[in-house]
Formats: sequence, structure tokens, C-alpha cells
Amino acid sequence: MNEYTVKVTKRAARAMDQIADYITYNLMNPEAAIVLANEFCHEIRNLRTMPSRFESGDEEKWGKKGFRRLIVKNYFIYFVIKEEGKTVYVIDVIYMRRNQSALPESAITE
Repeated sequence: MNEYTVKVTKRAARAMDQIADYITYNLMNPEAAIVLANEFCHEIRNLRTMPSRFESGDEEKWGKKGFRRLIVKNYFIYFVIKEEGKTVYVIDVIYMRRNQSALPESAITE
């Protein structure tokens, strides 16, 4: 089975850090933050095999651009598959109840 290289953008890494900080300091639950961070890492690692099994985003704008997403707890992890380099780029991690159409077009370069 062909494996993909998975790269996490600075934007996605920053989002995951902010989520963990919020859970740790605002919700005062560092254990939950650690569990969620581990789940993020596990699911992102799993993108190495068959990343196309995940759906395109509901937002037509992003689906047409090839953005896909996976769900971890109450968060969407957005990513793009680049077949020519067998690479998956994790673009952002966004809370499900936030406006998903706000994902910037420049996100893949950040």
C-alpha cells in the first residue's frame, strides 16, 4: 500500500496549540487537553494511508478546491491531498460550530 507524507502547516499547528491552551487554562482541564491533542496526532498520522476516504467539506467553495476534512471530537481537521508528491497537507483545525466558510484560500501556504 502506498503511503503519503503528511505535513502540518503552521496554521494547523497553531490552531491545535490554541485549542489545547483553551481547554487547559479556560476550562481548567489539562487532562482533557492532553487526550484531545493525542487524538489529533493519531488521526493526522492515519492520513498516511488512504486519505481520500474522507469527504470533501460541505462548503462548496472548499470542496471544489480539493479540501477534505476529518472529524475529531467537536473539531474538523481540514487537509488537501497532492497526488503528484504523495503528500497530505493538514491546513487547519476548526471547532465544528464555527463558520467553516472562513477558511482562507491562502491557508495551504501558511
